[in-house]
This record gives sequence, structure tokens and C-alpha cells, in this order.
Amino acid sequence: MPPAGGAGPLPCPVPASRFRTPISPITPARTGKTGGGRFSPIWPAFTGRSIPTSLPASPRNWRRRIATRCSSSWAPPPTPTEMSRPAWLWTPANSPYCRRDSMTNAYTEVKHLAQQLFARHEVEQHPLFLALHDQTFSPAQAKEAALQIYHVVEHFPRFLSAILTNLPDYRLRMPLVENLFEEHGRMNAAHVHLETYKLFLRGIGVTDAEREASRPIIPVLAYNRAVTDLCLHYPYPEGLAALGVIEEIVARVSPLVGAYAASAYGGTADLAHFTDHETLDVTHANEIYEVVAQVYAGDNKPLVERGMQLGMYYHTRLYTDILDHVRTFAAHA
Repeated sequence: MPPAGGAGPLPCPVPASRFRTPISPITPARTGKTGGGRFSPIWPAFTGRSIPTSLPASPRNWRRRIATRCSSSWAPPPTPTEMSRPAWLWTPANSPYCRRDSMTNAYTEVKHLAQQLFARHEVEQHPLFLALHDQTFSPAQAKEAALQIYHVVEHFPRFLSAILTNLPDYRLRMPLVENLFEEHGRMNAAHVHLETYKLFLRGIGVTDAEREASRPIIPVLAYNRAVTDLCLHYPYPEGLAALGVIEEIVARVSPLVGAYAASAYGGTADLAHFTDHETLDVTHANEIYEVVAQVYAGDNKPLVERGMQLGMYYHTRLYTDILDHVRTFAAHA
């Protein structure tokens, strides 16, 4: 029989493949610098990757490498109720680690909702990206589309700031704080996402003067204000879910934009912004889905589902409006 507290070498009876979550209930993914000095995910949660069983020496980093055993050396202490029970009843199966299974189930439900949503709305097949693939845009059209997206990139950190203001629990805020930290290049100005996008603009021939003279069109203003309003003034499960979907959309289309730029502009286009977002936004979307899973219950369920639909609607409509603008822009250019 294992001693009280779930100590001992016995593995948790829950299948290990369903048990690879960090000890924090909010499970933020971690990122590390690649050889180029940019960031890529090294431990996105719930990926099913094998996790080393030894803990690193630094307490700050030990959540990255939680083993799949319920050992007392790093298991949360038992609750007073659990401590009052006979030791033989407080087995690893009843430990706090194994109770995290309910969170995993909620995350699975949220991810399933996202999969269904993206099956109904194939963002990779949006006419804007088909036009990029077919290279039907003139250089002037491509530059104008990129400039309008610039005004969204410039605004995105404010969406995160708005939802952080609306979240009532610091545990829900923590992964989003890290997301916002990464948007700001982890305090390295060269890696601020807005700055990497400026490098991309220069690579496709947009001068700094053209960028500074550019103004967001009405649909871009409407998008920025609508998402900010959703995150700040409406029930936070809606804003959270919408941001998760928006992050996933960007992760899905970034390779398409990068492929177009590489084909049309060759080595002159700096694609770091899109290669980073191709990986980082997958991590960010999953982080947000994990936070959403914390609140996906009871009356919040329809709010989450509506928020995901709003995120898809707002962002795909943004692409449609930019495409319409670019076509009109060509007629008046």
C-alpha cells in the first residue's frame, strides 16, 4: 500500500498518454530561442510528447518536465479531506495529479469545437490566399494588402491587454501575460512582432514613408474596435475563445503568406515574422484553449462556443474586406 500523500514508485493508473500536463492548472507552454535568436515552442502542452522524468534543478523551470508518476516528492499536498481518509484510500488514482484528468477532458472538448469550426471554415481556402497562391495581385496590390494587415498587427497586443483587464483570476491571466511578453519580443526590441513585420514590409518594397503614410481602411478599423470591445466589455469567456481562434487562423495562414513572399520576392523578403508565427501562434492558440478549458462549464459553455464563432467571423470577414479593398485599390491605382 502506498503511504499517505500518494508517495511511492507506483505509476498513476490513468494512461500516461492522457496525463502529460504541467503541474499548473493553467499549463502555459514554454518557448526557447532557436539558433537565429528567435523563439519557438519547446514544450507546447497536450502534444503527447514524451516528457523526461527528472526535474531540472531550477524551480522556475521545473513545470516543463513533469513526469507521469504521482510521487510525493513533487505532488501537491493532500487536501484536509484527503488527509482524514485512511492511507490506503488515498492512492495515486485519487491524487491531485490524476484529478487533472477533468481539465484534460475539457481541453479535448474545446479543441474538438475548434476542429469542427475549422472544418466548416477552411481558412486556407479563403479567396485572399487563393489569390496570393495564384499570384494574381500586382506588386501595388500586394503592398496595400500587407499594409492593411500591418494595422492589425500593430493593434493585436491591445486585444491581449483588453482580455487581461477583463479576466478576474490571476491564474487565467498568467499564460496571456507571457503571450503579451512574447508579442513585445521578450523585451528585445529587435524581436517585437511589429518590428519583424516592418522588416517584412521593407523586403517586399514598402518604404518607411509609405508605411507611415498608410491609414487603416474602415473594415480594418471596424475589426480592431470590434475585437477590442469584445475582449474588454463582454463576458470574458467570449473574448478568450475568440482570441484562441484568431491565433489559430494566423498560424494556419502564415505559411501561405510566407510561401507567396518567397516565390514572388525571393531572398529580399524577410520572412521571420511568418516563420515565427507559424509555430508560435500554434502554441499561443493552444495556451488560450487551455485557459478556455478552465471555464468551459455550465453557463460559460454557450459563451465559449459563441466566442469561437465570433473569432472566426471577425477574422475571415477581415480577410474578405481586405481582398475587396485591394481589388478596388487596383481600379483606382
